[in-house]
Amino acid sequence: MTELKQTLTAEEQELMQNPIDRWGEAWQKYMKENCTPDEISANFKDNEFDELARRIDSEAWEMWELLRRQYAVKNPRPTTFLEIAEWEKKANSHNRARNYGADSSANSWLMKKLQQRSFFAAV
Repeated sequence: MTELKQTLTAEEQELMQNPIDRWGEAWQKYMKENCTPDEISANFKDNEFDELARRIDSEAWEMWELLRRQYAVKNPRPTTFLEIAEWEKKANSHNRARNYGADSSANSWLMKKLQQRSFFAAV
């Protein structure tokens, strides 16, 4: 490992201290499923395969955080009790659909049902 540290820049050393997380693992899995070991070793020397996975992770989480912040600005959490209850109801129904692996047609079906329910509740 000391030989490895001598060849890496300070930025790369810091990057290599982080574990390979969700997005980096997904990329490595994709590469291993779609490339032969010879292709991988020919295109990535020494620790580049793991380093690139960590870079992908880092950039993906940065993008995730940016999108999360942008969404929070456009969709602030409500403050009154009734607004919070409605907001959580929508968030929970969305999370249930996503957790059950619902596709877009299932999501549109769910949204129609929720709209019908809210229409009758308002009458």
